[in-house]
Amino acid sequence: SAGLLRPVPGADGSSRHPANERVHLIEIVAAVRDSRLVVDWQYSDERHRTPTIERVAESFANALARLIEWCRNPDAGGFTPSDFPEAGLDQDELDAFLDGIL
Repeated sequence: SAGLLRPVPGADGSSRHPANERVHLIEIVAAVRDSRLVVDWQYSDERHRTPTIERVAESFANALARLIEWCRNPDAGGFTPSDFPEAGLDQDELDAFLDGIL
């Protein structure tokens, strides 16, 4: 879990300028890099204990893994418009189309 976390004591390459005040007590920045989801947890080690943030980050990672596992299950359910972005269909249109071919 240490790979998920890093305290932000000041100017360390975080996503905001060091002179800007933190808007939220914990900042979670997610991006896809090299086809992988990267989640960066930024927090003040003066306000939060690292073990507490580690537990929250681990819970997040576990919930995300369960969601991915569920979505990959063939019995999980149908398709969404994001599965076919080029089709330009909304959910009702996609459902109607799939009902006609499945």
